[in-house]
Parts: sequence; C-alpha cells; structure tokens
Amino acid sequence: MSATISLLAIDWFRVKADETVNEAVRRSQQQAIDLLQKFSGGETITFEDIDENLLNGWVAWNFYHGYSHATVTTYLGRLSALYGKAVKDGLARPSECFTGVKERLKNLSPDALEVFSIKDCFGRLRRLVLADYSKNPALQLAKDIVLFSLYNGGLAFEKLANFQKDGYQGDDEAVSAIVRRYAKPKNKYLFPLNQSERTPRQLDRAVSALFCDALKQVGITLSDYNTETPVNLWALVAMHCGVPSDDIASCVSHADTPSIFSFAAKQDIPQARKTEIQSRIAKILAKDPEDWYAMQFRPHVTYDRLRDRMDSLGIEFIRSFYPMETIVRRIGGKIKQELRPVTPGLLFFRSKAAEVPELFMQIGDLAWGYRYTRDIRSPYAVIPGSAIEKYEQAIGKFVDFVDAYPQGHLKLESGDKVEIIGGQFAGYPAVFEKEIREIDSANEACTQITCRLKLVGMDNFSWSVNLDPRMMTRISDDRFELLVNNKD
Repeated sequence: MSATISLLAIDWFRVKADETVNEAVRRSQQQAIDLLQKFSGGETITFEDIDENLLNGWVAWNFYHGYSHATVTTYLGRLSALYGKAVKDGLARPSECFTGVKERLKNLSPDALEVFSIKDCFGRLRRLVLADYSKNPALQLAKDIVLFSLYNGGLAFEKLANFQKDGYQGDDEAVSAIVRRYAKPKNKYLFPLNQSERTPRQLDRAVSALFCDALKQVGITLSDYNTETPVNLWALVAMHCGVPSDDIASCVSHADTPSIFSFAAKQDIPQARKTEIQSRIAKILAKDPEDWYAMQFRPHVTYDRLRDRMDSLGIEFIRSFYPMETIVRRIGGKIKQELRPVTPGLLFFRSKAAEVPELFMQIGDLAWGYRYTRDIRSPYAVIPGSAIEKYEQAIGKFVDFVDAYPQGHLKLESGDKVEIIGGQFAGYPAVFEKEIREIDSANEACTQITCRLKLVGMDNFSWSVNLDPRMMTRISDDRFELLVNNKD
C-alpha cells in the first residue's frame, strides 16, 4: 500500500467522485466528502484512519450541524462506496467499519435527535450565562440549576434534586459561585426544592419545569424535557467545543448516554481525564475565554487568500498577526525593497475558545491549527501570553501598521525619530543617536548590532538606552509629536 497515496484519502475520494457518471450521485458524493473534510478541521485523514470511531464521530457531528437522519444515512452510504473502490484498488484494507455504523444508524429513531435540532445551542446557553435574574429569585434558581448541571457534565434531574450542600469538592469558579449562593447551614440539600415534602417523581417534575423555564428565556424549547435533556445539552456544548463523540460518550454513564452517541465506542477513560474534559467545557461555557492560537497555511496558500475566505464567510479574528519583514536587495544597481513573512505560513490569532473548532471547519482546506498533540482528537493548543511576548521581543512588536525589521535592515541616520515597538519601552518615542557594532572575536562574520537611542519622556526629560534595531521603527515628525504628547 502506498503511504503517499494513503495520506491523500480525501483527495482520492474526490478523484473517484469526479469520475461518477450519474450527476445526482456525483453531487451527493462530493457533499459527503466536503462534510468529512470539514469534520476533520483540515487534518489529514488516511485510509488507515477511517474506522468506526472516526465514522461515529462524523455521524454525530453531522447531526449536531442539523443534517437529517435520511441525509446522514445517504452520505454514509456514499463514503462506504468510495471506500470500497479504494479497497478494490489496493489502497485500503477491507473493513466492516461502515457496516457496523450503518446498522446502528438504522436502529436510531429520528425522533431521538430532537434535542440536536436546536440552532445555535451554545450561543443561546451563553446568553443564559450572561442573563441577570437577580431580581427574580425563581428564575435565578432555574438558571443556576441548568448551569450547575452543565458545568458538571450534564447532571440528571434526580442528582440535581438530591445534591447535598457539601457535595461539591472541586474548585471551578463558576460552580463555586452557585454553591455559595445556595449552601445554607441548616439545609441538607444545595437547591431549595422542598425535598422533604416531595416524592422522587415530583422532584423530577419540579426540576424539569425549572429547566423549561430557564431555557425558554433564551429560545430553547423542546416537546418533552425528559431525563436525557441535561446530558443531551451538555453533549451539544461539548461537541461545539470540539470534544470527540467517543469522549463525550465516555464521560457520561451508560444509562444517560445521549441517543446519537449511543453507538459510539465508549472508552474506559480515567476519572482525571473525565474531570479535565468537564472542566474545560465548564470554563468555555462560563467565560468563553479569548486566547492565542496558531495556524499553518497549506502549500501555496497565501495570507490574502485566507483573508478573502474569511471575509466571504463573515469570520473575524479578535486579533491576528502575520508579521512581515522588509528585505533590501540591490538589483541592476538599484535598491529594491520587498516584504516577506517572518515565518512563512505561520499565523497567530486571538479567538474565543468556542469558535476555534468551527473556524477550522470552514478554512481547514487552507490551513490547519496547532493542537496539544498530533492526535486529531487533541484540543487546539492555547499559546500563553508570555510566549507571545517573547516572540514579539525577538522580532519586534506586532502592530498592524508597523513592519518587523530583521536585524541589519533598518537603516537609520543620526537624528531620525523612531518608535520603540518591543520590550519594556514599547510605545515610547525616541531619537536615534548612533549604531554600535560588536564583532564576535571567535567569529568575525557574526556582528551584534545595537542602537543608541535618546528616549523622550515627561517634560522633555531624556535618557539614553541601547536597543536591538528590530525593536524600533522609523516614524514621521507628526507621529513623534503625538507619542511625546501622550507620554506627558
């Protein structure tokens, strides 16, 4: 089997789909392939990767994105036929993976998928998180019960009703805030539901009614708020945050497994792993934090092409940096300057955590995102702010209107006005005095260049510092005056 060809399984599927004579079938095949590529987030899928775990995840992902039982069944059949052609051509090993998933899908009632038809479920639940019901105690209780359930992996109605005030041993800030609100010294249970006066069935109905009241506030309505509702909602949030379907199934008890994950291969994962997944989902739902991430462009993809795709989809980064450097060349006796990426294809971007999986679903054919491990199931890696700062210090401050100059290419003359764009003096105006060159005695070709600057501070008080030339950029007199006035 050719390893090179196996790395391009999706591309091979596309070639075979293009050869299909029947137009309706060909179009259906292409749609199935498109969804497989989007599901992967742009990660490479080999023939060896295609197994029941991957297919189960793909099926669940399709349901989450609103595709019907009939449509998913058709698309699964299209992929199965294409895979069969790969087996016939000797590119893939014979496998029963499609047969098993088809059978489970056949036995799954379309009615069981109702909870997965909620449009923008994560966004609606985020609105619930941010809603202020402090002046309405009944609605505040309903909201807190729903969120307490979701922050803890989708706790069922019965567990919520019987949760004792000292039962939470974790340190999650959002959960702890709810505990502090309701944990009263004389109470046995956390939530005031008149537990001693109600039967278990009555308590289930009471909690179900509270779920109904809270979710209606953000436009989530279901025909029946049954015992699976909490874990189904948690699974929706987890899927939105990029958690694989088998991990989702493994985090809940067998009896509570949501219908669309009931055919996923449950793993016997350690409790610490379950806790880590639940904590990550709770953090994203409670805060949806903004963090730094990184992506790598695919071969022949440019920044402009990526930007055009994002503009057409209405996607916008909170902040992004694709630092450029100025290269000076002498061509035919003339000095030419050109811009080129400092690190070709490497783009840093700041985004809300919940938006990253969906981002790569849309641009995965143009770029792939860095994860904590090489496993497609691994979360996208958050880059610490300290690492970004070090990178800025190495090549120059990331500012939209400033180029990061490589050492030796920013030519300054005495008296030139500059702005410091990296390090502890970033943002300060200064006047260039002279260039200092230090030659390494062991290697004369290695010359360290620093610049002597006069920093301008309050009341025009100035002092001299030595800085790497990559930490500054030449500015106009108007810009200089503006910075001086801002420092006053």
